[in-house]
Parts: sequence; structure tokens; C-alpha cells
Amino acid sequence: MVLSPEQVGRAADIVQKQKILSFMDADLVVLSGDTGIPLLTEDRAMQRFMRQEKLVYVTLPEVVERLVEMGRISRENGRECFAVLRDVLLQKRYDYETYLKKYDD
Repeated sequence: MVLSPEQVGRAADIVQKQKILSFMDADLVVLSGDTGIPLLTEDRAMQRFMRQEKLVYVTLPEVVERLVEMGRISRENGRECFAVLRDVLLQKRYDYETYLKKYDD
């Protein structure tokens, strides 16, 4: 998807005002806001900005939980996903033991 000049301008405004978001981050925020599609992000600065702007974002643990709830992945695979998130991707971000216990059989 290509941003319009107006969207690029809004992204540039976000970067200038926030000073903590990259231009790519701001592009994604603009696209998310314009399309209404929640942004999947673990970036704390983006999450904070999106909350301030009342835009919707989702986190990786939320996606995994939703996939299990929908029956798209098994509880066992959900637990495996949380183990990977804990061990590899987001070690200090969440209390993964809570998630892992939730998916114990």
C-alpha cells in the first residue's frame, strides 16, 4: 500500500511532534488509523501514542490468545507460542508464566 501525500504529511507531523517514533512507525500509525485495522506492535512508544490517539493496537500475546479462543490453534500450540515468546522474543515484557499455566493441560 502506498501512502498518499496527505498521509505522508500526517506521518511527518507525528514524527516532528513525538520525537520518539520513526517515520516508518508513524506511517503504520497513520495507516492503522485510516483503515481501522488494529496495529500489531510490541513497541511501547507506539502503544503509548496509539492509546493517546485512541487508536487500536494488539500485542503478540493477545493474538495468540485470540487464535486459541477461535480454535485456530490448539491449546498446546498456544502454550508453545507463549514459550517461544518468553524465551526468544519478549523475555522481560510479560509475565509468561501466567500464560503458560493458563494453557497447561
